[in-house]
Amino acid sequence: MTYLGPFTQATLMYEPNEVALKGGVTTPGTILDYVAKNQSHFLHIIMKAGLQSFYNSIGRSYTLFVSRESQIISHLDKGTSIRFLKMSTVPGVITTDMFSNNQTIFPLDHRNDLSIKKYRDGEIRVDDNPLIAGDIMCKNGIIHIIDGVLWPTY
Repeated sequence: MTYLGPFTQATLMYEPNEVALKGGVTTPGTILDYVAKNQSHFLHIIMKAGLQSFYNSIGRSYTLFVSRESQIISHLDKGTSIRFLKMSTVPGVITTDMFSNNQTIFPLDHRNDLSIKKYRDGEIRVDDNPLIAGDIMCKNGIIHIIDGVLWPTY
């Protein structure tokens, strides 16, 4: 278990095929498999960064925030793609029920944090980008789809 404060991050403590998340989707494949089938614009970024094996590996678990903004992020160079993916990837599995209001989570990009807002009506925002689909469970982590882009500030 990774501990960075109450309910901020946790590692996968079970086989993904054994547990179906309430309201979520369980996929039989890895993060890369899901992105390849359902988010081709995001796969393009992973390929440009050369990180296919990272998102296909089942040695560790990650939370990936996938932007549905295809126009903006499809023209990134390799270096920017890597920085963008580091900003969008958090170690461990964080489900939407683990999010709380005014929470900070720490992506692989150590220079930036992600701010989580969870409102009474159930709306969740990640760095002020609305979460539009969450808890897509994969063999090596979980995916949340956001309506916006998580840009690093450097």
